[in-house]
Amino acid sequence: MEQTKISMTDIVEYLRNMSFKTKPFGGCDKEDVLDKIEELTRMYQRILNDMAQEVEQLKGEREARQEQLKQELSEMLTRAQHEANQIRVKAEADAQAHVDERKAEVDQLRKECGELIAQKAQVKKNWDNELLDQKVLLRVIGEELGSMMTAVGALGEKLEGQAAEKSEHEA
Repeated sequence: MEQTKISMTDIVEYLRNMSFKTKPFGGCDKEDVLDKIEELTRMYQRILNDMAQEVEQLKGEREARQEQLKQELSEMLTRAQHEANQIRVKAEADAQAHVDERKAEVDQLRKECGELIAQKAQVKKNWDNELLDQKVLLRVIGEELGSMMTAVGALGEKLEGQAAEKSEHEA
């Protein structure tokens, strides 16, 4: 047979069509049987060689694919690490911006509280001054009212004295 790819079907077909030369006194020609067995052995050997080549080819393809997958995995891991770093950097920047905003708000609230405390102190001072002014005014009014009451009392006594004199003159 020629050196082409051979399959088990070819061997089965060969065995079905195989015939042995017979000897004139019965039996098979030993050389013909050995030739046929040798041909079968060569056929099996070609199948084994073809399979070994296919196995080696598949091993090579598998190794190449494994290497390709390792490379892809390494690239994916590198990309994932890069993306994770970008996310971390962005998250840190966002967090810092948030902290800075909160600090600015707190500073603004402190400033406003300081202004309110100063306003409160000014209002209290104004109220204290106004209260003092009102107390002084009330004291003055009280003194003036006391003087007026004294004058009214004196005037009342004078009027009573005049009324009594007038009654004495009329009587």
